[in-house]
Amino acid sequence: MEDDETDFTEYVDDDYLQLTDDFNRSVNNAPLIPLELIDSPVQATENFSTVFLQRYCRDGAELPPPFACCRLDEALDGAFKTQKLADRKPLFIYLHDDKSIGAHIFATRVLCSMELHQFFNNNDINIWPWDVTLEEAKAKVLRWIEP
Repeated sequence: MEDDETDFTEYVDDDYLQLTDDFNRSVNNAPLIPLELIDSPVQATENFSTVFLQRYCRDGAELPPPFACCRLDEALDGAFKTQKLADRKPLFIYLHDDKSIGAHIFATRVLCSMELHQFFNNNDINIWPWDVTLEEAKAKVLRWIEP
């Protein structure tokens, strides 16, 4: 039996791998809340939601959490300060720290899970997200929750 390699087409996918690696690296390195947005909570939480979805919910199997893109005081008002008790919505406050390996596991396996998505939707629960990776962002949210 003769070994004839001329019948095969050789494909080089190094370029594709490089592009994919660059994309994954840029998404994973992008802060959920960059320093320039920490003084704009609405924009900061919108950015958090966008980057979070790109990072943790991109293969289609995971479902995006119902993030409340607003200021913390607005989210708390919706949970505690409505006229009618029936209009109050439970609030889940999610503080994410990129320096914690547990944060990535929790985000992927719990926050983006079908079961939790259904639970939040069935119980009309909002999630207010904030990234505490940067010390400035951590200090900001701690000031907001001081009594």
